[in-house]
Amino acid sequence: MPSSAWALQKAIFQTLTGDAPLVGMLGGTRLFDNAPQSPEFPYVAFAMREPRDWDTATERGDEHLI
Repeated sequence: MPSSAWALQKAIFQTLTGDAPLVGMLGGTRLFDNAPQSPEFPYVAFAMREPRDWDTATERGDEHLI
């Protein structure tokens, strides 16, 4: 996983776990970047799928599908 994808995944996870209303609605920190086999409901899961190269002749860039 490119470092940009890992940094984005960590930022999303930190943002979601720091959202008190969301954590309250879930009844705890039930946020997963890789959900366990039998998670307790409700929960939020997200996964990084594939970063794509969006470099141009003058700029570096990535597109991230989540």
